[in-house]
Amino acid sequence: MTISESPSSVGSKMIDWAYVNGLRAGIGQDSFNEIVQVFFDETEDTLKRLEDAHRPIDITEELHFLQGSALNMGFVGFSAECRKSHDMSTDNADDMRHTAGLLATYAKSKTLFLSALSETGLR
Repeated sequence: MTISESPSSVGSKMIDWAYVNGLRAGIGQDSFNEIVQVFFDETEDTLKRLEDAHRPIDITEELHFLQGSALNMGFVGFSAECRKSHDMSTDNADDMRHTAGLLATYAKSKTLFLSALSETGLR
């Protein structure tokens, strides 16, 4: 069973369902579930680091990591938001001006993703 393209324009812009279905078919359901959980854990840890104003971090490195990870899971909307933030952080300052947008896009993407998996019985 596959997840079809979301009928909403938001859903189709946020998740590349063809990629997600191909990934799951290529690695199997058990490995897919494991990779999804690792993606969520690592993404949320990285977003927490970006929010923590008390720790100096390399913002561009963190955003690059998030962008690549998101693309590898088919989260195209979140990846685009990471790239936008990466391109705007020219001075690599410790403050993260675009955290709210990243968090909102990630939350929407994750909700859409988990909802689609749940509706199809694939999770």
